[in-house]
Amino acid sequence: MQGTAGIKMVKSGGYILSRASFISIILIITLLSQFPVYATQHEPIINGTGIFIATGESWDFYQGYKITIVSVNQGKGQAWVKVTLNDDPIHEKILNEGENINYSREYEILNLTLDTIYSNPGSDLVTFKPVYQYRDIKLPDPIFEEEESIPTNESDESTEDDNSKNIAGFELLTTSFAILLSSHYFRKNRDRK
Repeated sequence: MQGTAGIKMVKSGGYILSRASFISIILIITLLSQFPVYATQHEPIINGTGIFIATGESWDFYQGYKITIVSVNQGKGQAWVKVTLNDDPIHEKILNEGENINYSREYEILNLTLDTIYSNPGSDLVTFKPVYQYRDIKLPDPIFEEEESIPTNESDESTEDDNSKNIAGFELLTTSFAILLSSHYFRKNRDRK
């Protein structure tokens, strides 16, 4: 089928595409498959665990967040809690047992519930359960501690990165789709000649 200005048109599934449009679509799909896809919800980094912090001590979270127990009033069952980001104070609150402290930007980042306050003559211990931290997309990705590797008898050559095994599902799907679509297109053109 001939289009205006001598451009060869291809009818495919009820749609008519020029060869240039078809190739452009394939290139766009292939290029888009090379970019990472981010979920619309923020990734949980800490998902419901419990932590223990003594009075005057801090707990370091990922991405530079830290929570400090400033003081405890055991008689009232209260703790003064301060949240910092890279040692700059960003939020503080006096909590009763069962209450939570929540730090958010446009989305939730930290959410901790004060579970119990334990007291002894030396110091107080505050437990938080559950504890949630979500990835802050405005900060660099968190650095997770690597687990200790178990020595093996394999040679050092086998420890090299094999990027061919790290293809994300979206990239694999779009690349496969682009290859399938282009092979279908070229097969139809070959059959017409």
